[in-house]
Amino acid sequence: MTLPRFVDGISAFADRYEGFLLDQWGVIHDGRRALPEALAALAELKRRNKRLVVLSNSGRRAELNRRRLVDLGFNVAIFDAIVTSGEAAWNLLRHRTQPGFAELGTRCVLFTINDDRGVVEDLGIEVEPLGISGSGLVVGTRHNRAIGFRSGHWHFLDDRDQEGAAVAINAHGDAVGGQEGFRTSTPILWTRSGHRHVLALPGDSTFGSATAISSDGTVVGMYDPVDGPFEERCFRTLADGSSIDLGLLAAGNRCVPFGIDEEGEIVGDANVVPEGPRHAFLWRDGALQDLGTLGTGDTSLASGINGRGQVAGGSTFAPRSDFHAFSWQQGVMKDIGDSPDYAGTIAGAINDRGEIVGSGNRAADGALRALRFTDGAVVALEDEVPDLDDWELWEASAIDPHGVIVGRGFRHGDVRQHGFLLRPVP
Repeated sequence: MTLPRFVDGISAFADRYEGFLLDQWGVIHDGRRALPEALAALAELKRRNKRLVVLSNSGRRAELNRRRLVDLGFNVAIFDAIVTSGEAAWNLLRHRTQPGFAELGTRCVLFTINDDRGVVEDLGIEVEPLGISGSGLVVGTRHNRAIGFRSGHWHFLDDRDQEGAAVAINAHGDAVGGQEGFRTSTPILWTRSGHRHVLALPGDSTFGSATAISSDGTVVGMYDPVDGPFEERCFRTLADGSSIDLGLLAAGNRCVPFGIDEEGEIVGDANVVPEGPRHAFLWRDGALQDLGTLGTGDTSLASGINGRGQVAGGSTFAPRSDFHAFSWQQGVMKDIGDSPDYAGTIAGAINDRGEIVGSGNRAADGALRALRFTDGAVVALEDEVPDLDDWELWEASAIDPHGVIVGRGFRHGDVRQHGFLLRPVP
């Protein structure tokens, strides 16, 4: 019988092997943080050009495990692959090519710990997801009420039976939107701790709706001033409750913001003459900057801005023509939505990696489809999803820093709208 050999560390036998399979819990982390000795050992193994594969019995998909390793302090670029039982099960159920899986039906019972539903991509019937945070928290609307998602289930954000929607959420889990009553519209902040706050508006106005929130709690939205005829004006409310009007473009009288970055720069659209066409704007250093339009177009809007100052939106290319999705940076507006396959394209969201998603109408039949705009191409999200099953993806509403996309779509055999969530395949 060969007796076990005890060694002082992995360096004693590292050069005998080309690669290493690594468990997670107790080997490279303790569930709260990366083990310092493991970080040093992994760095040395990588320096020696060893292949490193995380092999885990986690029931979650590989991307969720990758994100958790990042949160625990790992540079995940050192791993050649992350393999989990959850990812293996998901692929076996999706492809149905292995014995025992091809004959399975479409109904299942899901056994989870802490109600983990990471393998389930359908966010619910008659759900419209509108915002997603970097930690995967999603907000939106269902039956005209503001909702959020926790552990795969939607829930109303408060117990008031008021119509409304939560349209954006920041990295800390604070969400904003609006609720409506008889001839009223109120901007609301729902905090991560479950509290509901009515936001202060300029000039003691009480009519408005919030549209975006930054990590420091700065909220932007539209409101109607107390005096005069109804007008959409832009407001910014800081975490301390102070609120200001953002001003107007040229001689215009309407303004609506749609996004804010971590530096406090704000984008949206505003008209340049009363009741006239709207132009995309960037609010910076206390003033609105007209971003113009594509070509000779007369209308544009800015949907979002990322941490690199890149703006995404849509613009007509000629007066009263279809919209083309655009990206804007440092004074240059670029057409990213010109495609023979899709018309009326609009970029609805952009993340800090510069990934842009939105929607457009398929040229062949006019059907609305969720799109991704990249490398000079307009690509339907449906075309990037292997084995789409019974989904039609209509519109992509938001994209988080990791490339996770939420939106709305349709499932064959069910006439009701469904919310969807797409995770990038590692």
